[in-house]
Amino acid sequence: MGLKDFMGKFLGKPAQIKRGATIPEAKVTTPATSKLKVLTAVVEKFQDTERVLDYLRTGEYVLLLKVKALKDKDVTELKRAVNRLRTHCEATGADIAALDDTWIVVVPASIHIERGVTK
Repeated sequence: MGLKDFMGKFLGKPAQIKRGATIPEAKVTTPATSKLKVLTAVVEKFQDTERVLDYLRTGEYVLLLKVKALKDKDVTELKRAVNRLRTHCEATGADIAALDDTWIVVVPASIHIERGVTK
């Protein structure tokens, strides 16, 4: 099982949008009470997941995590890190998804990641 299969199994498949498809305009139904921040971080070792979880616990951050360094270094540690993040997301209502083999997105409970959107 490759890393992409592993991440897809636990995190869901990224949305595939066909070329030339029209994307509907996003309509805001309820205004946000506070602004969310987008944070990018590199996860180089398992211990970095605690730093990531500290940001996630605030509920103010959408986290884009580059896991390529950890993937290249130790796939077992990457699996532990992804499982740690996924477990936290399940417990708190946050959401997590793989963007590709090297990037993961983690969002607070106030945001839902829509998977499998194709047209």
